[in-house]
Amino acid sequence: MNCENFAVGLKSLADFLQNCETPVLKNLMELNLSYNSLGDSSCQSLASIVTHLPMLNTLSISSCDFTAKLFQQHRISLMESLLNCQLKNLDVSYNQFGMLGIELLLKTINPVTMWSLNIASTLTSAPQSYFLLHIQNFLSKDKCSLQDLNLSGCHLSTEHTDFLVSIPIAGKSLTSLNLSDNPKLDNSVVTRVLEVASANNTHLEKIMAEGCGIISPLDTMFLDAISDKLMSDYSLKLVSFTCRNLDKVDADSLSQVWTEHWKDSALIQISSCLVRLSVSGT
Repeated sequence: MNCENFAVGLKSLADFLQNCETPVLKNLMELNLSYNSLGDSSCQSLASIVTHLPMLNTLSISSCDFTAKLFQQHRISLMESLLNCQLKNLDVSYNQFGMLGIELLLKTINPVTMWSLNIASTLTSAPQSYFLLHIQNFLSKDKCSLQDLNLSGCHLSTEHTDFLVSIPIAGKSLTSLNLSDNPKLDNSVVTRVLEVASANNTHLEKIMAEGCGIISPLDTMFLDAISDKLMSDYSLKLVSFTCRNLDKVDADSLSQVWTEHWKDSALIQISSCLVRLSVSGT
């Protein structure tokens, strides 16, 4: 939903639920508040609303003018409300949380129940090592169930290769990794992520790198990394990236590698600089 003065409306809804004698919205499973200028002062209202949604499994608060202060003022109440519902999918993208905000967010959500986490474009600068360690620790927590992690637009570069390579290993349940819109990530990073994911037989099946710095010609190591992951126990089912100066040789090589493995199930979309290799029925 998108409404003017929604912060006021959000508080009214929170007050209504708080004072309502009979539970309403108790079966609501998805709440989308994205693209409303709520601001950090709405934290208490948000926490109160979520408290009254015990079946909530999907919460979208993308682009709501939130900052790290969202978790500093009423973090305990917000954390308790998020932990007490059935939250599995959380989208906080396009909020200016910065490293501190994401660090506090990771302490607020439950890694055992969380399936999908979208923190795209939430950092204001290139991440430091201590911040990356917090993500690794979250993924490494006992029984972490996270399957889908979106790190697009997070100022990642080749300097963060070791961290990115560790993600599929740390996140034992991770099947999808989105690295799009990080223009300083190049061929070598995607190659290494796939190589290590294959060597460690990780569950990674989908990788997206659109808007990154991948450039043609694609060397043998890049193509072999895709091929090897296809041959692993957890075959790639989606590879999507943009590639500058993509030529016919590379396009044909990618098509061949994908078709040889998936046969008639292979879906291949290569146009201009976009490459999208997928599988029918997934």
